[in-house]
Amino acid sequence: MKQFLSNSSFILFLLGLTFCSSQKEITTKTPQKIESVYYQGWIAGQELGGRGINVFLKFETPIATKYVLNKIYFQDRVTNFETSNSILFVGRFFVKPPNPNLISDENTDSTIKETIPKLCIGLKPNEAIVEYTENNTINYFKLENIEEKELLAYPSTRPRN
Repeated sequence: MKQFLSNSSFILFLLGLTFCSSQKEITTKTPQKIESVYYQGWIAGQELGGRGINVFLKFETPIATKYVLNKIYFQDRVTNFETSNSILFVGRFFVKPPNPNLISDENTDSTIKETIPKLCIGLKPNEAIVEYTENNTINYFKLENIEEKELLAYPSTRPRN
C-alpha cells in the first residue's frame, strides 16, 4: 500500500511539472519596439450612452506580418484589437449603462472576470497583457506603467452656433 501511495505521489508530481511547463509565460519583451501606450476613459453625453476605456498601442514601425495582435487584457476585462494601419492598435472596452426598466440578477462583472485567464489575475490598474500570434503560436507580453490620459466627456447635444 505504501509503495502504491508513493508511486501515485510521484506520478502526480510529474503531471504537475508537465502542466506547469505547458502554461504560457508572460514576458515584458515586445515583438517590436513600442512608441507609446496609453489609455483614456470616456463617457457619453446622453443618459444611456454608456462609458468605456480605450487603450492605444502604437509601434515605432509597422508590425511585421508574422505577428497578429489578438486581444488585450486590462482592468479585469478583455477585448480584441482594432487597427486602421499596422502601427496603431486600439482596444475598446465599452460598458453599457444599466437599463432602469430591466431587472436582472446577472452580475456582469463576475461574468467578465470568469473569462479572464489566470495569467492576467493580479494586474495593477495601469498594466495590461497583450495576446499575439507569431507563426501560429500564441504568446503574451505585459505592458507596464501605462499612462492615463484625461477623461473624454462627450457633449449631449451639438453646440449651438
